[in-house]
Amino acid sequence: MISSVNNTTLELNYQCKTEQVTFSIADFGGNVMKRGNYNCIENNKLIIDELPKGSYTLCIIDGDQLSKKRFEKN
Repeated sequence: MISSVNNTTLELNYQCKTEQVTFSIADFGGNVMKRGNYNCIENNKLIIDELPKGSYTLCIIDGDQLSKKRFEKN
């Protein structure tokens, strides 16, 4: 699901199953730091430059399916 992480972007290789796909990024304590709509056709990158260094969980909701993946921002 996550193909690469750097200081400004999170690159995804997620294949959407529906047209209504949303994402959220939560810190280690469960606080949602960022959320929004995800468009698989137009963009496979999420901007994460405003997030401080740390451990995060990316959650993607695609119809009735939930996908989670942890990542580190250095």
